[in-house]
Amino acid sequence: MTKTPFIHLKNLHKSFGSKVVLKGLNLDVKEGESFVILGGSGTGKSVTLKCILGLLTPDKGTMTVDGVNLLTGEPSEISQIRDQISMLFQGSALFDSLPVWENVVFKLLAQDKIRRSEGRSFAKDLILQVGMEERVLDLSPNELSGGMLRRVALARAIATKPRIVFFDEPTAGLDPITGSIINGLIRKSVDHLGATAITITHDIASCRQIGDRVGLLHEGKLRWVGPIKDMDKSGDAAVEQFIKGRSKGPLTATA
Repeated sequence: MTKTPFIHLKNLHKSFGSKVVLKGLNLDVKEGESFVILGGSGTGKSVTLKCILGLLTPDKGTMTVDGVNLLTGEPSEISQIRDQISMLFQGSALFDSLPVWENVVFKLLAQDKIRRSEGRSFAKDLILQVGMEERVLDLSPNELSGGMLRRVALARAIATKPRIVFFDEPTAGLDPITGSIINGLIRKSVDHLGATAITITHDIASCRQIGDRVGLLHEGKLRWVGPIKDMDKSGDAAVEQFIKGRSKGPLTATA
């Protein structure tokens, strides 16, 4: 008997007026797997994550996580599943009015999972884990570089020890060296947690460093899905075009 995938999206559709974004998306992610959704801007990567998170409601299709139907399940079960999801947002999305340590433990404080008197010490351990010094704990986000902001955002994403982590363009706006460091930290953190991860990106370097498997999203569907190691020999013209960054091919046939 085949085990149901931990995250299972079937025939997912989503439109915004006349603009059709998802056209029957199918996605299966195993528990503990790091899956990368690769694709260009406007292909529906963020929309997919927002549907799982409940920020958007698909027009049609099925979404289950750990056997819970996110569209028709019991509200308490759905809430419990979504509470186990954490996210690293594109641009980090830290609270400018809070110091670094409060940003890191924000959810834990909000849910009374730790006392405020314990917060700074708890955040210190996470900050050290992502390769930063204790001195940053009392700094404001506007005092940090782009790479430092992303490290703090990663520390916040893993603070609750989530079962599922979403990464939204984790290296956007970073130089290649800093991006590689962030990718390495993400992979290390996911492995340490034993979490299931979905990363959305257009960055091939991130894809190779973070993922176990990858899917290329094009025209509202995953056109090709396979192990990262098979990406260069996929035999799919669209995958090859994306990897090589070619201006001509199936991805731009109607552009």
